[in-house]
Order: sequence, then C-alpha cells, then structure tokens
Amino acid sequence: MKKINYLRTFLFIIVLLNFMIKTYSQDDYYPFPQTDAKWTILHTNMFQEDFWEIREYKTGDTITIENNLYRLLVYSCIENQYYAFREENKQIFFYIPSIGEVLVYDFNLKVGDTIFYYIDFYRDYKFGDFKCKSCGDLITRDDENTHFKVVKSIDKVILADGTERRRFSLYEWYDEYVDDIWIEGVGSIEGLLNPIINLSAPCGDEYHFTCLRENQEVIYHTPKCTDCLCGHLNVPAIAKFDISTYPNPAFSTVTIEANNFNKVEVYNIFGQLLHTAKNQIVDVSYFNAGVYFFKIFDTENNSVVKRVMKM
Repeated sequence: MKKINYLRTFLFIIVLLNFMIKTYSQDDYYPFPQTDAKWTILHTNMFQEDFWEIREYKTGDTITIENNLYRLLVYSCIENQYYAFREENKQIFFYIPSIGEVLVYDFNLKVGDTIFYYIDFYRDYKFGDFKCKSCGDLITRDDENTHFKVVKSIDKVILADGTERRRFSLYEWYDEYVDDIWIEGVGSIEGLLNPIINLSAPCGDEYHFTCLRENQEVIYHTPKCTDCLCGHLNVPAIAKFDISTYPNPAFSTVTIEANNFNKVEVYNIFGQLLHTAKNQIVDVSYFNAGVYFFKIFDTENNSVVKRVMKM
C-alpha cells in the first residue's frame, strides 16, 4: 500500500514539475534592450527613386523625467532631438517632447484585447514647434485624436539571434486587416513609434524598419532586405562625408559646412526640387515657412540629406 502511495506521490511530482516547466516557458519574456541598442530605419520617398536616408534610434543614458526613470533614445535625423522610454510590467512607455508620456506597447495583451491611443502623432507632435500646415488635413483620421488597435493573434517567431519570442498581430479600428506586428523586446516591425502613428506619412515619405542591433549583435532583421541597410552599401562612404548646416531653424540663409562639397539640391516636403546651388550659402529668404530637405553632394557624388526648418 505504501509503495502505491509513493508511486502516486512520485507521479504527482512529475506532473507538477512538467506543469511548472511549461508555465515558465510560456512566461519567458524578453524586455526592451537598455544599453547599446540601435533601431535602424530606411527612409525613402515614392516620388524620388534615388532618394534614401538611413536613420537610427540609439539608446543613451538614463534620465529622470517627472519622477520616472527613462532610457534616452536619440534620433539621428534631427539634431538635439530625443525621445525616452521606460518599461514597467511588460508595458513600454515613451516620453515624447511636447506630448508627454504615452503607452506605446503592452505585452500583457491577449487575443481580442484593445489598446487605445489618445493622440495623433502627426497632429500633436511639433517638430521643433512646426506643424505641416500645407497637408494637415491629410494626416489625421478624426477630431478626437483617438485610435486603437485590436490583437488578432499571438504566436512565436525565431529571431536572428536564435531567441524565440512572442509576436502580436494587430489590426486598426476601422477594419480587421492586420496592419501592425509587435515582437517582444523589438517593438513594431513597421517602426518603433508606428503604433501611435495612425496614418501613413504624408508627402510620399516611406519608412522601413530594417533591423535591431544590441551590443553590435543583430537581434531582428526584416525579411524584406538582405542586410540592415537594405542594399545601400555606400553608407560607409556617406558616413565619412562630414556635414553640418546652420542656423536651423533659418530665417534668411543656410550655411553648409562639408568636406569636398559639390552642390546642394533643396526639396520641399512633397519631394519637389526647388533649388540647386553650387555655393555653400543658400538663400532661403524667399521660401515659405516650413520644412525643407537639403540633399548635399560631395565631389564623388555621395549625398546626405539634412532637414532644415525655414521660419
């Protein structure tokens, strides 16, 4: 009789251990990277086949904002521009200047759950106190500044570093077509801040999240490209092309400091070429107030695009 009881106890322990192992496996969670992480984005424009630009979000130091500890996130596109994020209970909060804190990701969600966003990124967020007035009607969906996403499915995916992580497929409020995919510890595969941008970028701009690297190791790699730079292998040459533009914002002229400067092309936000110059001081006094893109070429035809605001 004792042997039977021992056997039952042994079997119970085996079943319990198996259950605990499965539970632990299901709860294995990958947080957002905190140090030496880079999210790489390829910026292209549907109206300009030869226009492209590599952008990066890079993790920086920690910073305290309104009694919360954040990790700085430096955006390479805009000088002195930063975001910050923090993680708490599998929720990722971003601090965005002029908006404040926004819950962008919630990895506690289950199938059928909804996450609400009470802002419209393009309308609420001011790029250096500038809003795109010329196309403002095209970049908002409603007057409530609210949209939401619903979790359609959750599965797992093996990433470039060999880890298996949960993948969330979500659809927007207006139909059930999956328009966003989140991965634990990575974010949206459409772009780090894609969940709060509730309409495609205006003026022909397209942004493609290509990869996430942590401590120089590729964690995630988009299947759309063969490498993190999506085939733009002349980026190292461009990186050596040292460029600065000032003042920015500008009122009358913009000065370009660049090694081996050749020429500059100035585009508006619709991708239209407005001006070409061979000198390094560009007269912008007759431009309307707004954002312009300076495509600067060196003598070897390498180019870098700088964003300049005209006041």
